[in-house]
Amino acid sequence: MSEMDTNLRAYLDDLVPLRSDSGDWSAVDRVVRVTRRRRRLAAIVALAAALGALVATPAFGVRGALLHLLGADRFPRPADVEGEPVATGPHIILATGRMGEQQWKLVANESDQGLCVHLELIAPQRARSGGCGTTLSKQGVGLFTSSLASGATWIFGPVSRRATTVEIRLADGRSVPARIVAGRGFGTNFYLAMRTMPITLTAVVARGATGSVVGRQDVD
Repeated sequence: MSEMDTNLRAYLDDLVPLRSDSGDWSAVDRVVRVTRRRRRLAAIVALAAALGALVATPAFGVRGALLHLLGADRFPRPADVEGEPVATGPHIILATGRMGEQQWKLVANESDQGLCVHLELIAPQRARSGGCGTTLSKQGVGLFTSSLASGATWIFGPVSRRATTVEIRLADGRSVPARIVAGRGFGTNFYLAMRTMPITLTAVVARGATGSVVGRQDVD
């Protein structure tokens, strides 16, 4: 008998001690009932230990599934995926809308890898794109894109609070104005632009109230 079996038997003896009654059928019946209770308790303890091992082991993926069922997937990524950002703040919906039949929302949260910004397509198509760790100290504007199979494109990211306009420059020489979204609870604002056709970006330029450039990111 292993040490674990011995400890388990001692634990069950404390919970449901065996009776030493003998000499009548009532005593035999009590022993049978106690034995059955011991077996049920042993099964419950073993099952709990197995579930605990599964939840504690990231490789099995059980923890992420449980967090999803409990609604904890409001954070961007499970904390037990190696290398992925771990949320340190709530998932804030910055803007929602519809392009044709497609519903979408722009969301952001703080993480151990910096600010995370994602564009989530809700229905009928479901998808999610964006990233974390964007810093505005040098460029003053971040850049992410999301595309649908139909060719529709979203351009979005964080932008300096000094910006009053954001301009999306295209390879064909045209410019597309972006919508600026207040960064509620964040130290930055955000921007969002949508096109119903495939596009090629060359730059994102943010300007302040006087027209001076407060942020720029060129696309190679």
